[in-house]
Amino acid sequence: MSILIRFLTPYYRAQALFRQALASRHDLWLCWSQAKEKQTLQTLYRVLTLATWETAQESGIVPRCGNDHKEDGVHLNLPEAIDYTAKRYFTPAENPVLLEIDTSSFAELIEWRSPLPHEPWRRPLARIEGIRVESVQSVERINPKKLNN
Repeated sequence: MSILIRFLTPYYRAQALFRQALASRHDLWLCWSQAKEKQTLQTLYRVLTLATWETAQESGIVPRCGNDHKEDGVHLNLPEAIDYTAKRYFTPAENPVLLEIDTSSFAELIEWRSPLPHEPWRRPLARIEGIRVESVQSVERINPKKLNN
């Protein structure tokens, strides 16, 4: 019996080491995928008028809009929701701009609301008073031709 145990022990040890390696590789993959998702979700977008953006630059805070006050938070957009939001809520005369926002300073305050039939994407709502201008990574004017319904 002891010969059999001695013979099988290296096999079981190797099997245990193999399982451990697979587990750590899985943990590494899981950690990487969570970090990638977190990195992706750190950047969200907001569409607002050029006049509102100019005011925000002076005050240091991107303020809430009317719908934000109704829901007690700042509406943000995933990339797939930008065109819909711009077309639905803005006209070419308002000169809308797109803000790219780093949400890392308030990520834990973002509520991820479920998709709706007419908005088939997750809908982030930041439970904050306004967005600090320092969180804005870039500003881009929205082409007025994209706003024609």
